[in-house]
Amino acid sequence: MKSFRKALINLLALLVSDLLAVFASVILGQVLRARVLPHLLPVSSQVIPLSLLRHFWFLLLLWPLVFAYEGLYRRKHPTEEEALLALRGSAIATLLAATVLFYIRGGLVSRLLVLEVFVLTALLVPLFRLVTRRLLIRLRTWQARALVLGMDRFTRRLVQHLQSHPELGYEVVGVVAPAPGAPCALPDLPCVGTLDELPDLLERHRPEVLIVAGDLASRTEVLQMLESLASRVQEVILVPDLRGLRIANMEVGQLGSVAVLKLRQPLMTRPNLVVKRLFDLVVAGVTLLVLLPVFVLIALAIKLTSRGPVFYVQPRVGQGGRVFPCYKFRTMYLDSEERLQRLLSQDPEARRQWETYRKLPNDPRVTPVGRFLRRYSLDELPQLWNVLRGDMSLVGPRPYLESELPHLSRDIRVITSVKPGITGLWQVSGRSNVPFEERSLLDEYYVRNWSLWLDLMILVKTLWVILKGEGAY
Repeated sequence: MKSFRKALINLLALLVSDLLAVFASVILGQVLRARVLPHLLPVSSQVIPLSLLRHFWFLLLLWPLVFAYEGLYRRKHPTEEEALLALRGSAIATLLAATVLFYIRGGLVSRLLVLEVFVLTALLVPLFRLVTRRLLIRLRTWQARALVLGMDRFTRRLVQHLQSHPELGYEVVGVVAPAPGAPCALPDLPCVGTLDELPDLLERHRPEVLIVAGDLASRTEVLQMLESLASRVQEVILVPDLRGLRIANMEVGQLGSVAVLKLRQPLMTRPNLVVKRLFDLVVAGVTLLVLLPVFVLIALAIKLTSRGPVFYVQPRVGQGGRVFPCYKFRTMYLDSEERLQRLLSQDPEARRQWETYRKLPNDPRVTPVGRFLRRYSLDELPQLWNVLRGDMSLVGPRPYLESELPHLSRDIRVITSVKPGITGLWQVSGRSNVPFEERSLLDEYYVRNWSLWLDLMILVKTLWVILKGEGAY
């Protein structure tokens, strides 16, 4: 009953949020059409009477109905996926509302207002939902209590992902080790017991969801145990370790009587590659022209504060394993390698940091101007030229050094099957705070799950991360 009450509160809160967002979009669209746009464009300032809106209030219900069809009330989505579904739903609902108004009013429909409502709902619905979701998280109605079964690196990544993405709606109350003896093999996980104690753990922690992670998701004896305990939880989720793949790029099918998963490789198709390349050329070209004065100022600051060239050219591994010259603004002293080796030989903690992240928070090689450039990723602006040359993409895997390849924990052939990017998933997931082995996992995930929408989301998140200046050194 408690879970039903939480689900009902969440549903009603999202419904109210969506209706408020649509209503605000209509009113704001009216204001823009009457007060703002006539000063910018040769458009009429005529206002649709509010009495007309009052007569057709039922049209606002089209948005929740379409959103329900899109699954925005049945499932909890990551923020960027929810924004995409809201965009698609807003387009369909706006078109339906305009069609109804067209027939009711005999064709007298403001096309400008229709466009404004679509744009505003696509922006305001995700924003209102974000605020509503944060309120529900504070009220503790959004999260379902989850017990995670597993004790390996994949389990740790899964738990960390759930903890860092509260919008997914899971509160991890504990992790269950697969066998007795040294249950907390990964001490940073909230281990609460072992698999043979599961019935007691269910009674003690009362989870609503059981999440079975990694190797345990395919063990017959574990699945049989869960079958006998299924009535004590609302939901059992199996999360097999599929090397960073996600269901968005899988199709469930059959070969005869055998169930199979078909994997689509989005960046292996010619149309997707053409779209990505055109996007890179347009955005990189415009950005280079706009930031040309910034380039000049940075070049002067580097020249006036330290000896050496303005640009630093470093060989990096690109698509197909081909090595290309990667351009950056110089941020280090000319004797940088000697400074690094001297520090590593004298400071064991710095050596451990270097071996884990391949970066140092107080790198002695970096100049004062270089430290500022790195904090806001301004040193990487010259890579826009690499994008125009075709060596890199705006978004993609990290362009690795040849010396770093032996340290990668993933298949380098997958990562180098596409062009490396100026930014990518690891840059918006903690930047230098992400351990080196985790970066290659994020890079592989990106390659297998690419979409233009994912690129747009990463670019927007990159701007936010750069402005905060966190995790950069």
